[in-house]
Amino acid sequence: MGNLIFDYIYYRVIQFYFKWDGRNGATALIIVSMIQALLVIDLLLIILKLKYTKEQIAPNSKYYAYVGVGIFLVFLVSNYWRYRNKYNYLKKIWKDESPKSRKLRGVLVIVSLITPWILFLLMGSF
Repeated sequence: MGNLIFDYIYYRVIQFYFKWDGRNGATALIIVSMIQALLVIDLLLIILKLKYTKEQIAPNSKYYAYVGVGIFLVFLVSNYWRYRNKYNYLKKIWKDESPKSRKLRGVLVIVSLITPWILFLLMGSF
């Protein structure tokens, strides 16, 4: 189920940027990888915030940033192999969705793209 959600997000983003990226979907790959990495980072930040004070976390913030970049790169490489040459396959799955379903799912895609950023920003303000 979780992969299906990210597959759909990838499909919709690659469609949106198709004229720019073509079938390789570099922008979609980066966006999906960033969202996945942010979800993991948000979870790690919640755990850190529950266990440590802001003063204890601050000295290690540079280290945490490197960990965040590492998490992103792992997702980026993993998604590259997962979505390589998959556009036509994904298009075949969702090409016949109804306009109403497409619109609703489009709103959900936008919400899923924004929510991890909001959580990330909120974690920084506590």
